[in-house]
Amino acid sequence: MQRALNFFKARFPSGEINPVVVKEMRQSVRNWSVTGMLILFLTVLFIAMMIFLLGQSITGNATQGLGREILQMFLPILTFFSTVFIPIYVGVRLAVERQAHNIDLLYITTLPPARIIRGKLYCGIYLTVLFYAVAMPFLVLTNLLRGVDLPSIFFVLAMTFLGVVAAIQAAIFVACLPVTKGFKILLTVPAVFFGLFGAGAIGVAAFGIIQSGVGARIGSWGFWSEVLTGFAMCLSVFGLVHLLSIAMISPPTANRALPIRIYVAVIWLVTGIIAGAWFWFEGDNDFVEAWMSVFFCITLVGMLIAVSEGDELSIRVRRTIPENPFKQVIAFVFYSGAAGGLVWIIGMSVLTVLGGWAMVELIPEYSTSAATRMGRFNPDLLPFTITLYLYALAYCLFGLLIHRRWFSHRPGIFAGMFALLLPALWVIIPNLVLFFANRFSWEAMGRKQLGNPMNLASRNAITFLDAHLLCAAIMVFVAGILVLPWFIRRVKAFKPYRREDEA
Repeated sequence: MQRALNFFKARFPSGEINPVVVKEMRQSVRNWSVTGMLILFLTVLFIAMMIFLLGQSITGNATQGLGREILQMFLPILTFFSTVFIPIYVGVRLAVERQAHNIDLLYITTLPPARIIRGKLYCGIYLTVLFYAVAMPFLVLTNLLRGVDLPSIFFVLAMTFLGVVAAIQAAIFVACLPVTKGFKILLTVPAVFFGLFGAGAIGVAAFGIIQSGVGARIGSWGFWSEVLTGFAMCLSVFGLVHLLSIAMISPPTANRALPIRIYVAVIWLVTGIIAGAWFWFEGDNDFVEAWMSVFFCITLVGMLIAVSEGDELSIRVRRTIPENPFKQVIAFVFYSGAAGGLVWIIGMSVLTVLGGWAMVELIPEYSTSAATRMGRFNPDLLPFTITLYLYALAYCLFGLLIHRRWFSHRPGIFAGMFALLLPALWVIIPNLVLFFANRFSWEAMGRKQLGNPMNLASRNAITFLDAHLLCAAIMVFVAGILVLPWFIRRVKAFKPYRREDEA
């Protein structure tokens, strides 16, 4: 108990509030954009309700579901205002502070990066609570007009609230990206589009919940098991985006990869166990496919990030390398650095494929409920996934090789750019040759094009999947042989810092 109290006192000395929250909230109070948006939001809600009630009064078609109909009108308004305004407000402010010419909080404070990101997130959450508090009297009125029960109202509000919080964290992530101002503006357009798409998806789900209601199912374990599982999956992605935002504003000398790799390894294990449990007890493979898809995307992005990292470790990081050889191997995998990052990504990819194979092949032999639904699994799913993994690894290794051999004076991000450029050229150039030879057609694009990852998306990909798998394996082998000397040098250089090394 005393250790817990000491930990709390160390993290929250004297119960002080995050100073970033105080700064942001003071500026929000003085900012007329927040006040004006609240007044506009309240006005829109009031006018919408008056128009709806007057229309019902004139037509005389008042029904028992009047409260449900008004709630279905209020939710899109609440979700739109919250999902669009608050994330843009928080993200724009953080992006402005990230500009090098703006000597503001991020460049003069001694606060740790994690506290800065949490402060920005808390500010967005407080503003969201403010918007929901303004809308609460109108939402309570829907229950008085009948047609919808209180559990459904609270459940839908909680779901939309969490969606807005996720949008705020996504906006913080975009604002923290180490790119130019113009590129961030370009990213804002698709980010807003995806935010509106997510808000629409949440609205559709909310309409379904309002129509069916959750009052009758709220006491059953089946309802909560689905809700908690979905919440755990979304929370794991949220935490990853949060840690990535912290890493991007951390100084280059920090061990930025360590918390991210530990976190991904932990959520990989936890969510994999949850997905396997669903398949074992319920025969439901939806969570297995979602688990494999999410971590497939994470590992692909992780490969690009790994090859884009630098080779030389700072003295700050080297001082934390353990002397014990076994611990040193573990540290090599989890610490910052391109070589260790590649080992970690390859290990996570292999474990993901083995985990998916075990769920598909081994669980049905022992679980009756899982065996009854095996027909829903695509038998080509694992070979397809392995082929894409190998293609991605091969192109990342070739991008790393090009950068280290001919462009080593350039930042490490050029290795990731080469890894993206090589497959793009392999997709474009053959089709350009066919075009100028007057032999280009959709059928030609669907024919076997070894080395082209996009060719796997064609309708005929199943017929030559084995050839693609062999080609990808050969590419990885060749790239691995070429990169091996660089990798050995990085392993030998990974050692604790000593003063005599400076001599």
